[in-house]
Amino acid sequence: MLDVLGEVHMGLGMYDEGRDLFGRSIAVKSDEYGSDHHELAASLAGVGLLEARVGRYAEAESLLNMALVIHRAEIDPPGKEEAFDLQTLGLVAAYTSRIAESLAYYEEAKIIYESDPALQGEEYASCLNDYALIMLESGRGEEAEPMFRKALDLQRRLLGEGHPEVSNTLFNISLMYKDRGDFKAAEPIQRQVLALDRQHYDANHPTVAYSLMSLGNT
Repeated sequence: MLDVLGEVHMGLGMYDEGRDLFGRSIAVKSDEYGSDHHELAASLAGVGLLEARVGRYAEAESLLNMALVIHRAEIDPPGKEEAFDLQTLGLVAAYTSRIAESLAYYEEAKIIYESDPALQGEEYASCLNDYALIMLESGRGEEAEPMFRKALDLQRRLLGEGHPEVSNTLFNISLMYKDRGDFKAAEPIQRQVLALDRQHYDANHPTVAYSLMSLGNT
């Protein structure tokens, strides 16, 4: 329950509260399971993602590597837990300008998801979306487009048209159009994204601010 509350607070942009909740979960799980259990790794990965979102990249990378070591030792064959660790490490690597390393992490995560149809749910769609964004930012927009489209189709089918993950992927598709210089195609998508973000987040949420800034730029 502490993990769930940590994820909720992270999603609301309440990062200090989320960090505290994950920390309490880690303490409980360490007492209950010890230092090398997959339940503990799940909490480490959760707070690792939170630290990545607030820009504490060294802390994020350390936590995610700890989670990855445990998941690799505890879960065989690799599952979505290991894939999540890898894709979040890919995010951290991208944020710290290690693009080749980031792409390698995402490719490894994608291979795990595609090894079993049962793994190809919303986590897989998120991986495709993030992987495609890194490709776009590294000048590989043509390769990125089919991954964006596949992620969007999966998210719409699994989560519904108005889900925040759909909004996130639509926003990245708008960036793809902007990268091509097609601002007329990007603008209506970004207006749709802003409308969705305002449905899901408080007016002062950083996601809403970023959508406004991006639309203004377009």
